[in-house]
Amino acid sequence: MSLTGFKGLNITQLKLIAIILMVLDHIYEFFSYTNVIPIWFTWLGRLVFPIFMFAMAEGFYYTKSKEKYMLRLYIGSAFMGIFNFLIVEIFPRPDSFPILNNIFGTFFITVFYLYYIEKIKENKQNNKNIIPTVLIIIVPFILSFIPALTTMISNNLGINFNSNVYVLLNGFIPSPLFVEGGPIVVIIGIIVYSLRNNRNKQVIAYTVICLSLYTGGGFNIQNLLYTNYQWMMVFSAVFMLLYNEEKGNGYKYMFYIFYPSHIYILYLLSTIIMLK
Repeated sequence: MSLTGFKGLNITQLKLIAIILMVLDHIYEFFSYTNVIPIWFTWLGRLVFPIFMFAMAEGFYYTKSKEKYMLRLYIGSAFMGIFNFLIVEIFPRPDSFPILNNIFGTFFITVFYLYYIEKIKENKQNNKNIIPTVLIIIVPFILSFIPALTTMISNNLGINFNSNVYVLLNGFIPSPLFVEGGPIVVIIGIIVYSLRNNRNKQVIAYTVICLSLYTGGGFNIQNLLYTNYQWMMVFSAVFMLLYNEEKGNGYKYMFYIFYPSHIYILYLLSTIIMLK
């Protein structure tokens, strides 16, 4: 098969690939209890977050209004927080399975940092005071303690909050510590964006981060494939290298609709099957 004429992948194509892999990963997540979903579904799912982060970094760079871009992501995060809470409360699974998926919160907090890192650079260039901006960057870390404080206060008042309450809180108050994917994904987003003008350095830095996720346990097949397989994120570097610097058709709002829709459909289907 010849690759003659292949011009690489644009952002739209990268997103579509990530969406397909994401669906497979979430099928494994919601239906793994059936023991019939192959684990390679979630292996492929390791590529999803990095590809989306890569696309998000490009989108943030080219967007006409970074403020509106950030606002859309926050609205998406808050929406997911509300509906993740409501759907689980209204249609609980017998195993009390929570919906923790909220990629919008991860994107928002990443873009939040990118936005204010750029502000710091601008202020330094214009000899302006950077301390106020630095303090703003610290705010999400401070807000990360709100769930813990809520637990402490509620316990003192004799109120028992279940995990779904924290899902709701994290939707409205995304923090770098507790967003989906955790701080490592936020760091990947920042690094991918910072090195976007040098693809080789970008991919090398990304590869080093991914391989550092290997937490030990021996270099054997069992461990590498079935226990510590988060390192498989490294393979998404291939798609970064195939990026052709083009936007494609865009489908600007498709992901905002598709992402929550497929999460809730899969959750409800998994609940119905489990109840049978």
